[in-house]
Amino acid sequence: MLASLSIKNYAIIDELHVDFLDDLNIITGETGAGKSILLGALDLILGKRADSKSLYNDSKKCIVEATFDSYPKAVKKVMQAHELDIEDELIIRREIAATGKSRAFVNDTPVNLKLLQEISSRQVNLHQQFDNLSLHNEEFQMETIDALAGNRAQLAEYWSLYKKYKANIQQLDALRTANQNADREIDYIQFQLKEFENISLLPGELVKWEEEINVLQNAEGIKKALTASNYALEQSENAILSQLRTLSNELSPFKDIDPTLSKVYQQLENSILELDDVAALTAQLSDDIEYTPEKIDEIQERLDQVYRLQKKHNAQNDEALLQIKSDFEKQLLSFTDLNGEIAAKENEIAIQKKGLEEMAAKLSKKRAKMIPKFEKEIKKLLIDLAMPNARLQVALETVDLNTTGSDKITFLFSANKGSKFLPIKQVASGGELSRLNLCVKSLVADTMELPTLIFDEIDSGVSGDVALKMGRILKELSVNHQVITITHSPQVAAHAKQHFYVYKKDVNNKTVTSIRVLEYAEKIKVLATMLSKSPPSTFALENAKELLEN
Repeated sequence: MLASLSIKNYAIIDELHVDFLDDLNIITGETGAGKSILLGALDLILGKRADSKSLYNDSKKCIVEATFDSYPKAVKKVMQAHELDIEDELIIRREIAATGKSRAFVNDTPVNLKLLQEISSRQVNLHQQFDNLSLHNEEFQMETIDALAGNRAQLAEYWSLYKKYKANIQQLDALRTANQNADREIDYIQFQLKEFENISLLPGELVKWEEEINVLQNAEGIKKALTASNYALEQSENAILSQLRTLSNELSPFKDIDPTLSKVYQQLENSILELDDVAALTAQLSDDIEYTPEKIDEIQERLDQVYRLQKKHNAQNDEALLQIKSDFEKQLLSFTDLNGEIAAKENEIAIQKKGLEEMAAKLSKKRAKMIPKFEKEIKKLLIDLAMPNARLQVALETVDLNTTGSDKITFLFSANKGSKFLPIKQVASGGELSRLNLCVKSLVADTMELPTLIFDEIDSGVSGDVALKMGRILKELSVNHQVITITHSPQVAAHAKQHFYVYKKDVNNKTVTSIRVLEYAEKIKVLATMLSKSPPSTFALENAKELLEN
């Protein structure tokens, strides 16, 4: 519960401290005395935007501090998730500098506004006549029906499976994406390898092709030179080989006379043998070499393909190119077929979905069973609060699986006989919405973990009898929940366990707001003034005393 609220240097509050009871706390005071300023300060604790214009003294900073003596489970969960210290008390503080800069603290740890709102909204439920956002909220509407239907345990089980189900869907999407990326990568590598296969390059072949095309491109010149060489060696009238053989025959008789002559003769014979080979080779090469344009084009095309691949892959030679081909082949073998894993994950998801659908159907059945009872109870309470023709209808619609099952719940409202049922925010007036909100929260207060309930003038515009009934509902709520209510109605104020009176006073030529807890006699006087005028009449005082005693 909200144990205390301290305010310094805010609006027309210099310094103020309020201790609340875990019961029904009523706040009254004249119009303009500063009751709404208390809520404005509390709004800062709830994470509303700060404004330096609201400072009482521009030279000092504003400090608003709320102390809570307990932590709802939802608050503990949020604080643990953000690694915030959980002390015996929860202290939320907001500071506003004269420059307008604002800082927020939870148990003396700085937090941002988003986190502050996440924590404080679970500690304090602020209900204002034209700010009944929780009743508009479909999440709150679903929580209301689930709380009354007793779905907490089933929802926890459902949520546990739903988280796994959603995680598996994300994993399946990742697998499919990886598989698609792998397919694209495989296609790319296969395309690259096909280019290598088109040239069928083997080690050393590039040099061979380059030499072959060089020969073919110079075929005519080479053939002419070979023919001339062969002719000079053995076909002309003065053929070199013929002359050498004549010389050999002339030296032959004398070769054994002198070792030197023998050496000359042997060298001459060797030369004749070598030149015979040369003559035969020139004749053979001359016959083999033939200028073939088609062959040149074929080799040139293959060379161009190799050169393009070298440039494309930045390979300096054919060895580097063949290494790149080998790397592509290894990479292709490294890819894993994910189709089996995808099929297994799809099967797991299908099983989980079936389980979720069965659980969602059970939740839906319990909700459908509770809705008529809920509508009936709300109708009775609305009749008590002078809205005899008002009706609340709960629309239950089947939707896709979500965090709470497969239902969508919408609260529809009709204020008058014969009126259409429409979403609450479209048809309910401020007063109607206030009474409806009070009815709903009074029904679910014991089944939901509601924080401190704060009501701001929800009795505005209602009759004395209705206000008296609203006071009774608030009193019943305060049995198990802390309730803080700002009211102008004496019928509501009479139910207070602790009655605060807000008033203005002049201090050092400045008007400031102050607050005090009323004693019994003071309560009678304040209630009597609310019933009549100031000073109150004897009759009003008697009525006020009767209100308190009853």
